[in-house]
Amino acid sequence: EGLAVLFVSHDRLDAWRLADRILVLEDGVVSQAGTPPALHAAPATATVARYLGAEGRLPVHGAGDGHVVTADGTKLRATCVGLALGAPGVALAHPEQVAVLAQGGIAAVRLGSVFEAGRWRTRWQLGGDGGELLGLHAAHPPERAGISIDPAGLFAFPASGCGERNATRPDDGSRVARPDPHPAQRTAGFLRPLAK
Repeated sequence: EGLAVLFVSHDRLDAWRLADRILVLEDGVVSQAGTPPALHAAPATATVARYLGAEGRLPVHGAGDGHVVTADGTKLRATCVGLALGAPGVALAHPEQVAVLAQGGIAAVRLGSVFEAGRWRTRWQLGGDGGELLGLHAAHPPERAGISIDPAGLFAFPASGCGERNATRPDDGSRVARPDPHPAQRTAGFLRPLAK
């Protein structure tokens, strides 16, 4: 017979490697629970999506029927979570789902690229609205390229649920902004003061 164990971690690799089921907490409230593949494929919140590897910040508007529209009018298929038709939102993507195309695709400008574990981790700017997505590529990508995003790895959430959350620090009561940081920063207890 099996043994049930509750393991608490801020490291998503622990979750992938050890868990049969994952329970994600946001501000002490359960955001989502399920198997690692189920959460990866259908995150319920932007925080869950980021925790499970989705990155970037692409401003979009809900276009209905599983689609979003970027500021430059590009229509993309995405998993839309609570994003109403015409409502502002933010899209995030799993970097491995962003591909460079030989021709066509969404116009993108490479903002930076770092060689990491056999792949080029690349920041792409899409359109003129400052939206960014990250991609992982086998070859160093050109400065300008057309990219595609696999709809299974693109998630759109209402803009109101994707920004910084405010919280009160229990020790001194001061206000701090708590962005949804990279998982490595979460583990380190990443906090920064709000701008005045």
